[in-house]
Amino acid sequence: MIKSALLTIGIAALTLGSVNAIADDTVVTYQGDHAAKKVCMSITKDDLRTMKLALKRAASNSPIPYSRVHKYYTCNDLALIDFAYEWEATKTIGYLESRGERRGNVSMEEVASR
Repeated sequence: MIKSALLTIGIAALTLGSVNAIADDTVVTYQGDHAAKKVCMSITKDDLRTMKLALKRAASNSPIPYSRVHKYYTCNDLALIDFAYEWEATKTIGYLESRGERRGNVSMEEVASR
């Protein structure tokens, strides 16, 4: 009974276009563009391999070269590098920095609140 209820909830969640993942005891729900799901969710898990594969797949299906395709993605309206810093995804940060990405501007209000 419990398994069938969980299965129903799981199927309903997938059909609504959202995906849940647990990263460091934090429940993450993805809602948005299906093509960006693997990229954003891989950052929350700091899974560099999955992110690279998703970016390679995206580049192969578009005229954007693999070396620049990461610039066309955002997660929570943040550039990938900023999102990775928010999640403290060190492997992802290192990879994006090797591609020339730098963290966005920080305002004085943000500095004061830290």
